[in-house]
Amino acid sequence: MDKLQFTAPKNRKKFEEVWMSNPDVYAVAQGGWMIPVEGNLSKILAVKSARAIKAPAHWCNFDAKAETEKARKLEKKINAIQLLEGQGPLSDDDLSLLRALVFSYNEVQTEIEAWWWQRAKSNWLQHGDRNSAFFHAAATQRKHGNHIFSLALGETTITDQELIEE
Repeated sequence: MDKLQFTAPKNRKKFEEVWMSNPDVYAVAQGGWMIPVEGNLSKILAVKSARAIKAPAHWCNFDAKAETEKARKLEKKINAIQLLEGQGPLSDDDLSLLRALVFSYNEVQTEIEAWWWQRAKSNWLQHGDRNSAFFHAAATQRKHGNHIFSLALGETTITDQELIEE
């Protein structure tokens, strides 16, 4: 009898937490949902759900390297304005620019943090804690180190656990 093999699609789209920080994602997902589908209710629900997930995935490809570079550039601009502030009071325009840059920087950092948090959580769930074997071995070694296996009384060695406990 031949075995059937199942291979998961390589272009599977997964929900990204970063999408939630952008208010446009709702309109994009709704656009994918509103396209008419023919068929029974379960098919309609399946197709619309898939479209609602795929639409933001195509719309927003989060690039961690690009976002990190964007954060660095914003940080440099903020530092430059803060150096000007050290020389004297800032003009209203410079102060407004500083506030806008800090706000943008915080938004970018929040997106990067959400992206890494999701990756760390999914990575941990997929691969587990690699140190578990190490900690188990250390605890087992400690347990064996705290155990008396034999007791020497003069010329006699006692190995019976019941006699050792007495």
